[in-house]
Amino acid sequence: MVRVGQPARQQISTRRALEASIHIGLTVLLVTACLLILRPFIPLIAWGIIIAVALYPGFRRLQHLVGGHGVPAAVLCNLVLLAIVIVPAVLLGESLVDAIQAATSKMRAELQSFRRHPATSRIGRSSAPP
Repeated sequence: MVRVGQPARQQISTRRALEASIHIGLTVLLVTACLLILRPFIPLIAWGIIIAVALYPGFRRLQHLVGGHGVPAAVLCNLVLLAIVIVPAVLLGESLVDAIQAATSKMRAELQSFRRHPATSRIGRSSAPP
């Protein structure tokens, strides 16, 4: 005995299966696109997680020292971490500027020497003997 409403139910279930397949496919596509966008940042995110896990016990001790308040402890932790990053960067920048200034002054001195005495200057000569 064939039921009258059975083909309609089959169409509905087929339509639902098709919609579910499309939704799953679009979700997989969206997740793949998000991972491709995040790919360059994954090592940074991993290091952030490592640093956060490593510093959490120190943060809890500092929080205990400031009376159980989380915000002052977080501000102090951030200031210390910023100092750890910024101080070496500033020192490196100063060293780089000093090295560039020294190289520039040496090049200017050599250029002036060449303009005064082109025959005795080292510019334009190879270091190997003839």
